[in-house]
Amino acid sequence: MKTLCMIVLASAVAVAQSSSESDVLSKIRDEGLKRSEVDPVFTELTIGIGPRLTASPAHKRAAEWVRARLESRGLSNVHLEPWKFGPGWTMEKLTVEMVEPRYLPLIGYADGWSASTKGELVATPVFVGDKTPEDIAAMASSLKGALVMTQPVLTNFVRKDRPQPSDPSYQPMSAAYATSVGNQAGRGAQSAAQRMTQAVRDAGAAVILKPSIGEHGTVFVTGRSEARRPCLL
Repeated sequence: MKTLCMIVLASAVAVAQSSSESDVLSKIRDEGLKRSEVDPVFTELTIGIGPRLTASPAHKRAAEWVRARLESRGLSNVHLEPWKFGPGWTMEKLTVEMVEPRYLPLIGYADGWSASTKGELVATPVFVGDKTPEDIAAMASSLKGALVMTQPVLTNFVRKDRPQPSDPSYQPMSAAYATSVGNQAGRGAQSAAQRMTQAVRDAGAAVILKPSIGEHGTVFVTGRSEARRPCLL
């Protein structure tokens, strides 16, 4: 008799739990389908405020907007906590155009944290992609205030996405192996590129022009906080 009562009681609890979980799921589904705020939040952060680098004015605006949004929904003690990052950066305006031998608007972006130019610059770019850092040092006087191209025109572009883990044929490569291969292949080229860039900066170039590994208007932009010269892609 005791065993039977325990079974009946356990069944009643299971039914109650199932009913309660069903109610919760129903409420969540109803909230998501009828009162979702995903679209307005997404629109404000990505279109209204737009892209934002860490410590930039847009970054602060987005953080303040989210804080106010959470407070308006009844959350308490919603606040921003300070943390050290470094200088912020934002691009206010950039125009790159070819004016001779004919006019052509160009697609270009400034590297993150690169310095601004001192007003409008009109000049013929100087190509030094075939020079050594020593050659550049020797021709420093002709590079002062110039627009300098440090790399040749690219012919090899990124034309496909990286392998995705969701792809049935995806074969993950050992992180240690990938790091080793990347370090061996890129160490020499990276060191040469850094020396080249530093030589151009020391010469006093006004702008460093770099090609992008994307094509058909796709631009890959990078940036470093130690940048000291305007750098365009």
